[in-house]
Amino acid sequence: MSRKIEKLTPEAFNIILIYTQKVHETQKEPIPVMYPNNKAAVEQCLDAPFSTFDGIFLYKGFKQKAAYLFYNFLKSHPLANGNKRMGCMTLAFFCMVNSYELSISDKDFEKLALRVVKSDPAKYESELKYIYNLLNRYCRREA
Repeated sequence: MSRKIEKLTPEAFNIILIYTQKVHETQKEPIPVMYPNNKAAVEQCLDAPFSTFDGIFLYKGFKQKAAYLFYNFLKSHPLANGNKRMGCMTLAFFCMVNSYELSISDKDFEKLALRVVKSDPAKYESELKYIYNLLNRYCRREA
């Protein structure tokens, strides 16, 4: 029997945002607040991994959903700045609320985020596969 995969809510995203703002408040480019014009774009990013077609999920299983959440957040660029940091934090939080441990180094996480941002959107399927394979390596279900 598979576990239900918990979707991140806008309220959960706000918690991530506030936490990240506190962590980065001493840096030159702080994470922005979520303005009303960002809200719909952020919600679309949170909902997208749970998209269906004809009643069938487009992204099956936790790691496919996690890969698409990360990819879509970075490529959609829903915030004025801080999208790579917030994409990483959102993925980590998504793992945590679904009882997965993400044990990737900050350096590798940053390299992955930069790779996704620079990737050709026409090759998104290969990028998703790359992210999925990294999640298989760095992400484990907690006991």
